[in-house]
Amino acid sequence: MKISFDDDPAVSGTWDFSPSDSHWETVFDQGTAEHGSSGAPLFSNHKIVGQIHGTDDPAFEGDNYCEVRHIWSGKFSMSWNNSSNASERLRDWLDPNNTGTLTLDGTGDNLLQVHIDGPYQIQTNQYYQFEAITDGGYQPYSWQWQLDYGNGSGPWQNVGGDSYTHISYNQQDFYLRVQVTDAQNDTKTSTIHPVTVSPGGAASQDTSLNEEEK
Repeated sequence: MKISFDDDPAVSGTWDFSPSDSHWETVFDQGTAEHGSSGAPLFSNHKIVGQIHGTDDPAFEGDNYCEVRHIWSGKFSMSWNNSSNASERLRDWLDPNNTGTLTLDGTGDNLLQVHIDGPYQIQTNQYYQFEAITDGGYQPYSWQWQLDYGNGSGPWQNVGGDSYTHISYNQQDFYLRVQVTDAQNDTKTSTIHPVTVSPGGAASQDTSLNEEEK
C-alpha cells in the first residue's frame, strides 16, 4: 500500500528531544510506514500538515519492521517559521514574496471548488438569483450562503441554502460568499462576490422565489 490511513484525528505531542507540541502522533489503521519513509507528507483535508520524522514503534527494531504503524510527524507549522535562519524555515522558500498566505489548495482533478454565478450590479425592488457553481469533491453537496452589508470582512449573516435570491429595498451595496460541504465533510468557501445596488423601479410581484433578503 502506497498510502496509509489513520481514521482518527492526529494528536499533538512531543517526540524524542523535539520542542514541546512540535509533532503529530498517528497510528495507522490501514497501511504502514517502512524504512525510508522519513520526509513523507502527512495529509489532513487534502493539505500537508506534517512530514514523517520517525517512530518509537517496537516493530521498527525487530523482524517486523514492515509493520510499523505508530508514527511521529513534524508539524508543517513548526517547519514554516520556527527559526531565525531563512535556510532553516520553509516560509522564505514557499512564500518568497511574503504575501502572508498560510494555506494553499492543491490542483488535483477532484479538488472541491465553488464560485458564485450572479450579477455584480443590481437595482432596488427587483429579484436577482445567485447560484453556487460547484465541482469536485464528493456529492451530495450542501451550501451555506452568507451576506455582509459592511466592507466584505464581516460579520457575515447566514441567508440561504442551495441557491440564493436577493431583493434590495434600499440602495445599500453588499457582499456575498458561499461555503460548500461535500459528502466527506470537506469544505470550501468561494471568493467574495461584491454587489452594487442602484435605484430601480417598482417592486416585483414574483412570489415563486424561495429566499429573499430585505
